[in-house]
Amino acid sequence: MGRDLTPPLQRALWIALLAAALFAFFVVFERVVSRLGFDFIYYIVPSEATAAERLPLSGDDRARLAIREARSFDEVRDTSPTVLVFHADAGAEASRAYLRDEYLRGTILIGVNMTPEQLAQLIEPSIATAAPPTAPLARPFYTLVTKNEGDCDDALRPGCGIYTVKAELFTGFAALTDSARAALSERLKELITPTPATARSTG
Repeated sequence: MGRDLTPPLQRALWIALLAAALFAFFVVFERVVSRLGFDFIYYIVPSEATAAERLPLSGDDRARLAIREARSFDEVRDTSPTVLVFHADAGAEASRAYLRDEYLRGTILIGVNMTPEQLAQLIEPSIATAAPPTAPLARPFYTLVTKNEGDCDDALRPGCGIYTVKAELFTGFAALTDSARAALSERLKELITPTPATARSTG
């Protein structure tokens, strides 16, 4: 049947099948990772962070959304996390090199109560210029940033690779996980079906 289709139709069919597969993957994602014991999100909560500063994480959320808490970057250095959530005071000078490496690797980084400008100072200056304008944010909020591994060398700029930079209010770990999965979905689609022309950014 596939041989009877023209190349444009074959490509459209391939993209449709890929989209269906990605949709199915994310539908069963939470159940799979929780049952198999995978960790989707590592949430680094420094010991000096007060209870009021921490994002409220229930035991239910930990199991259902595959979230693991850590007290320092040393606990996650050998884990190759998919998503890394951290506070500003956890991003100490000694951890900048690690965050930079994870950013270049394509890890989804989420800074709690950190603006894109603050995240840019910690990781990569172009994060601030790539961020869309945002309204004033009340705590708790977070900034999410990720890019395809190796895209655009270091800097983020329009027409170069797939990247996401956005600041959002924290309304719960379910919504934060949805944002992280959406960013991951963009990266996966680009890796599987790269666009031959100028690539697009997401915000």
